Amino acid sequence: MEYYLFNILSILIGISIPLLLERIKGKPPNNDFNLRDLSTVLSVLIAYYAILYLYFAFQTNKHVIFYFFIVVHIALTTALIAAVARFTPLRASFRSLLLFPRFERRSGTYIVILCFFIYTSFTVFESVGALQGRLEYLGPGNLIILEAVYNNPFIVLPIFILTEIFGVAGEEIVCRYFSVNALRQKLGKSSVIVTSSLIWTLMHWDTNPGIFILGLLLGYLYYETKSLSVCILLHFIYNLTILTMPFYLLFRQTGDITFSPFQYVSALSVLQVVLYHSAEMLFAKSE
Repeated sequence: MEYYLFNILSILIGISIPLLLERIKGKPPNNDFNLRDLSTVLSVLIAYYAILYLYFAFQTNKHVIFYFFIVVHIALTTALIAAVARFTPLRASFRSLLLFPRFERRSGTYIVILCFFIYTSFTVFESVGALQGRLEYLGPGNLIILEAVYNNPFIVLPIFILTEIFGVAGEEIVCRYFSVNALRQKLGKSSVIVTSSLIWTLMHWDTNPGIFILGLLLGYLYYETKSLSVCILLHFIYNLTILTMPFYLLFRQTGDITFSPFQYVSALSVLQVVLYHSAEMLFAKSE
């Protein structure tokens, strides 16, 4: 019961933050990014997480239809993006959102990107240790995805990856594009990054401080670059990295692989860098 009360409190705080800022600071001169509208969009995001959470929490059928999850995921993300488009000049700035800069290797921005990869690898390593190599400790959502992909990988895996990219894009549009641009009209740089990360953390219904740290890194990158595509890519790489854990645990438990957790995380670290630079070679333009 206490867990659900904490979730409800988190939701209320997450919605209230923009409203309180608007009340204290006054309405912004530019109505393109209104803090009151941000609270409305965050309400849609709450529904997004609540439905998915309830679906996973109360799902007891081992033969669950995986495609139902995909349909719900796509429908809610579409509603989320539509809500943002209703309250912001999303269509007019679509090209700038997709801008993918090429950063200098010694720049502060690129160092933050490397820190993002290091922190992701550290998170996976810690999680594998906490799970003690046992599938039983995974959440129901991970087990549903693992079962579906394992039984029909050539159909389910591509669908899931495309859905995940779409979901990540919707989340970044709200928590980076909308939140940062709305908050920066009333707050300074550090306050914008911290507040947007706090909102993102509360919307995840999660007490894990790692979510907040990731939000800080992504918030900083968007504030500095105004490139949503970089944030979407990094967010997707993070999710993809985390989602490899169930498969690692499964194949290690069955003896199909013998990689140690350190070797597994080292391979993931290399994979993250390769994925990022592959996208950079394809889409990036010089900063």
